[in-house]
Amino acid sequence: MSAYLLSRLFSAVWVVLGVLTLVFFVLHAAPGDPVELMLGEQASGADREALRESLGLNLSVWEQYLTFLSGVVVGDWGQSIHHAQSVMELISARIVETAYLAAMSMVFALLFALPLGLWAAKNVGRWQDQLAMGISLVGISVPNFVLGPVMIWLFAVVLLWLPTGGNETPQSVILPAIALGSALAAISARMIRSSVLQTMQSAYIKTARAKGLSEDKVLWRHALRNAFLPVLTVLGLQLGMLLGGAVITEVVFQWPGIGTLMVEAIQTRDYPVVQGCMLVISLAYVGVNLLTDLAYAQLDPRVRLG
Repeated sequence: MSAYLLSRLFSAVWVVLGVLTLVFFVLHAAPGDPVELMLGEQASGADREALRESLGLNLSVWEQYLTFLSGVVVGDWGQSIHHAQSVMELISARIVETAYLAAMSMVFALLFALPLGLWAAKNVGRWQDQLAMGISLVGISVPNFVLGPVMIWLFAVVLLWLPTGGNETPQSVILPAIALGSALAAISARMIRSSVLQTMQSAYIKTARAKGLSEDKVLWRHALRNAFLPVLTVLGLQLGMLLGGAVITEVVFQWPGIGTLMVEAIQTRDYPVVQGCMLVISLAYVGVNLLTDLAYAQLDPRVRLG
């Protein structure tokens, strides 16, 4: 187990390093100068150079890159160009909101996918199965940046049931959580259906039926645990993607999370903030994948991780 963990951690370091390197050079290759955005076109050349030097933008790209990496290693993510505040402090204030939104999206996905997938598996080949798979197909096909405005128009503007955005009330999380978790719910429902149907053909399920157990007991007591293993893998992978996918959802619903912060930083060419946001997202994605592997091994004793 320890050898496996060390191997995965070593791989994770290279993945995070690759993401940060790509983001760093893409940002610096993009058109736009943060100094001009801050001072405007009327600023003198001396003022521009002074600000550029104070921000470290007078160094070459490679020198800035090495400075950024050395800061990451020691826990110094730099200062925001536009907020005059530590990047870590800015992200710490926003990451809680994003984590809360991702968690609520996962809860919605499970509450929706589990009964829908089991209902479809229990009624395979019937109209219930076709209806459930049709609903899941819609959930996969409609992107969250389309679903979000539609839900805002229907539930916030027309019906006046929920707020249009922000996080001022507890009800504010409902619409963004549904928009963000809809694709995950649809994928999970199809995975649950497929996995349950495959598990129901196993020998131990036939034995349980031969003992006289009802179909509900066979399904819930014997089939569901093993059928949930591949679903767990999908959920683990998608949880990391929820943090990245939250960027669009947060902008649509004006949710004050790390996604909104990153979009604002991209617009103002705030390089340290964008790099810090990507660092957090990549670390979360890699960490969730590792925890998923460990949880998979605990649920299935046949899995040996090293």
